Amino acid sequence: PQGEEWRTSVLLQLLRTPSNCEKAAKLPEVMAFVQRPGMKMKADTIFPLRAYLMSGETPDLLRLCSRLIAKTVPEAFSDPPDKKAPRDTPSLQAKHDIRAAWTSMLLTVTYAALRSWPGAFDMPALTTVVVASGCALLAEGALEVLWLGQELMIESEWYYEERSKMLLASFIMSSVNAIAWAAAFQYYAMVPFFASRFVKDDFLDVYRSYAP
Repeated sequence: PQGEEWRTSVLLQLLRTPSNCEKAAKLPEVMAFVQRPGMKMKADTIFPLRAYLMSGETPDLLRLCSRLIAKTVPEAFSDPPDKKAPRDTPSLQAKHDIRAAWTSMLLTVTYAALRSWPGAFDMPALTTVVVASGCALLAEGALEVLWLGQELMIESEWYYEERSKMLLASFIMSSVNAIAWAAAFQYYAMVPFFASRFVKDDFLDVYRSYAP
């Protein structure tokens, strides 16, 4: 079901350009598509959270598509499009991000639990696993925040203004990464972090953006 929401989101982004709205108003297939009532469907799985995060709903997106076309070509509709329909689930981007964070948490907790388990089934062993998993999650979260901050820095305009600024910022980032990664190895967070970045994230297409 999320594929249908993804397709409608792509159309919505295309219609943010007025020239595309003019072309869409002349295509009967597009006009029929945006005037559909839409669908709301959860993924077919026994896991409630996965069904929620993989769900798809399009009524609000279709209403937005119609309003964008009507804004550019008012005569395209005999009746004005309805206002934005309420959603039962977060936006496609939010569900995408939540799923990425959730899968990283599962990976981190699983790895930390396996590495820290002392081999016994008693309260001290459970406490050891819980503490190790909590520390691993905190370390993983810190690494994610650090990674995101560095991405924002590299994408900023001032980073490329002068070579000296770029070299200084790169040196600082490299130093911080060395310290943070060395500390993360002590809390069973480095392996899950690398696995998320180089295996899981590519498999789940984490870096896809649905925002305008």
